[in-house]
Amino acid sequence: MRPSATKDESANNATFANAVVAAKLSIGDPLIVQRKFGRGEVAVFASTLDTDWSTLPAKPDYVTFLHELIFRLASSRSPRNLDVGTPIAMSIPRDESADDWVALSPRGEELAIVTAGNELQPLVRVDDTSMPGVYRLRRRDAADQEVRVAAAPDDELFVANSDRDESDLTPLSDERWAELIAEDRFRVIETPDDLLGSVREESARVEIWFGLLLIFVLFLVGEVLLTRRLVQGGHSYGLDAAE
Repeated sequence: MRPSATKDESANNATFANAVVAAKLSIGDPLIVQRKFGRGEVAVFASTLDTDWSTLPAKPDYVTFLHELIFRLASSRSPRNLDVGTPIAMSIPRDESADDWVALSPRGEELAIVTAGNELQPLVRVDDTSMPGVYRLRRRDAADQEVRVAAAPDDELFVANSDRDESDLTPLSDERWAELIAEDRFRVIETPDDLLGSVREESARVEIWFGLLLIFVLFLVGEVLLTRRLVQGGHSYGLDAAE
């Protein structure tokens, strides 16, 4: 009868259960096994990196294979280029928490930041990435705490890109147009004349320059007439006094 597994063995089995077979041989045996280890990513290659067990190092694709494998392991870190609305997640040391960090928006405003992850791989997360631009995570005890807009040398930088769907020029289908028109939110414009007519109908501007100009001209005429009358009255009064 096999003895029951110890606590350490059970923990190891649970950890190894998270391993992923990234590549297999043609006979079905795993060739590359990958899993998270602490704050990083490790991969086990079930062969040698020289020609002792295989002729793979002599193949033209061997250097490319190693490059892609290393790139895959290195790319497991927190992504620095995000889409707008995607939360920022960054690994931190185990003895730190969200209280030790400050998250700054592209405008320099402080954002809410929370602790995430687990004991083996603690993370800090910023959920508010609705604005495109550069987001910065800075240690709270940094010297340049008052500098909000300019980036400090030790800042962790993340870039939120604009939604690329806005650049999609694929024409809408008739079914989609029917849905939008039914919601009274859009109107189909097919010709330049339709566009001009829509602008004229929906424009709320009122031209008042002609009325203001007319009022201004009337004020000028009234001022001239009033001045002329005053001058003529004063001239008559001077003649009467001389007689």
